[in-house]
Amino acid sequence: MMTPEERLTPRQRALYEAISDVSEARWCAGWLMGIEYQLWAELHDAGSRQGTDERDDAQLETVRALSDAVSGWIIWVDDQTHPDLPSDAWGPRFVPLPEWLAMVAAERHESAHEAGTPQ
Repeated sequence: MMTPEERLTPRQRALYEAISDVSEARWCAGWLMGIEYQLWAELHDAGSRQGTDERDDAQLETVRALSDAVSGWIIWVDDQTHPDLPSDAWGPRFVPLPEWLAMVAAERHESAHEAGTPQ
């Protein structure tokens, strides 16, 4: 049986590793929970940026270029995001861009609803 990492194409795996590298550099975590949404916001929403040094800028540009190259994004799936998922299926998963954009919209809607802010 293939691991989640093995199911990724080489370019998708490079994107996964680039996102993980940012997580490790910023928070000493291989994959900080929610980093896929945080980095997407930093790359696409003015004012969402957290990193400030040149190394961070270079890492984010690598993430952007790899995402553009694969027309998608990487998410982390585990029992937190998919309660019925067996543990051997936990790990990175490629999401095509249209599906990812729908996930981002849903997450923003949920976050705004939880915060009590109007849409």
